[in-house]
Amino acid sequence: MTSFLFWNIRRNPIQSIVANLALRHEVDVLMLAECGIAPDILLSNLSDSTSKTYYHVPKLGCEGVEIFTRFPDGFIPPIIESDRYTICHLKLPEKIDIIISIVHIPSKLYTKEKDQETISREISVMIRNAEETIGHSKTILVV
Repeated sequence: MTSFLFWNIRRNPIQSIVANLALRHEVDVLMLAECGIAPDILLSNLSDSTSKTYYHVPKLGCEGVEIFTRFPDGFIPPIIESDRYTICHLKLPEKIDIIISIVHIPSKLYTKEKDQETISREISVMIRNAEETIGHSKTILVV
C-alpha cells in the first residue's frame, strides 16, 4: 500500500525530523507545505541512513507545496498547478492510479472567509477538470 505524509512545516529548518519521520514510517509520498528547506538538502537527509532513494517532484508553478517521493520521475507528473495547489497523477505499475490534489489554503488569520470560499470553489473546478482529463475520480484531497 502506498503511504502519504503531509505536513505544514512553517519554514522551520527541521529537515532531520522530517527525514526521520518519513524513513521510520516508510513514506512513499512526502508533501510539505511552507517548506523553506532546499530540495537538495532534504534529499540528502532522506538518503543519509537508508538504501531507499527519494526524488523531488518538479513544479510547474506551485510555491506553497514541495513533493518528495520514492518513485522515479514520471510516476507522479503534475497535471495543473497554481501558487496555492498542485494536482498530480500518481500512476504506478500494477497499482490503482490516483489523482493527488495538494492544497495550501491561506490562513484564516490573514484571509477573509469569503476569499477562502472563492479559492475553494476554484480548486474544486480544477479537481473536476483534472478528473475529466485523466478519466476517473479516484482523487485524494490533501489540505
